[in-house]
Amino acid sequence: MESKPVLATLLLAALPAGCMGWHKLFPDDSVKLQVRQLNDPCFAHYLIRDGATAEFKRGLRAGDERQYARWEKGGRIEHSGFVAALVTLRGNMDKPVRITDLTVTVTSRSAPLTGSPGPLTGPGCGKEEPPDALGINLDAMAVGREISVRRLLSSPNQKEAAAFAKNFGPPPHLPRTVTNDDYYALYLVGTTKTSDCTWRARISWWDGDRDWNTTVDNDGHDFRVTADPDQS
Repeated sequence: MESKPVLATLLLAALPAGCMGWHKLFPDDSVKLQVRQLNDPCFAHYLIRDGATAEFKRGLRAGDERQYARWEKGGRIEHSGFVAALVTLRGNMDKPVRITDLTVTVTSRSAPLTGSPGPLTGPGCGKEEPPDALGINLDAMAVGREISVRRLLSSPNQKEAAAFAKNFGPPPHLPRTVTNDDYYALYLVGTTKTSDCTWRARISWWDGDRDWNTTVDNDGHDFRVTADPDQS
């Protein structure tokens, strides 16, 4: 997928220092997880769904990340071409936690939504060192089949998505050990050129005693992205 010019300068990491929203995964709280879908327009492109008024289209340029999330939830806009999420894991025990794997599953695929491209806006997204980034060509994956990060990184069908994800950061390297005073951050960047796709991920780790895993999604809902109308 060809990156827009704004991506090369704006798609840099907003690292989680000071961020709220850490979630306890288990009673012993051996790992804390934060998943944040990137809705700010300097990290996203949008499709304005059919039926939107001219006034709403003009108002998109003044929207903030929370408004974009509400508009998406209300079916007025949808992520177009790609959707990205920042996943951060932090150890919370005396012993280190080893992140062993990550898998991605496409949960549905249908014809792309119709509408008009939204504006590319945003003052910028920082200049900090980016975390890792995994590009995912959702079009090349069978629906309902769980695919590991190792296969995604080695598949020829994923090369274009991997190149696009370099706008966010370098490819991930797992397994990865995280101590209680450290964290691991990873962008998941799902792309499509032909479809309306929903998808989710699953992350696995070892806490020294047993294996754990949990679903990574958009606040209890699958991530969703539709094809850019200029490319579909």
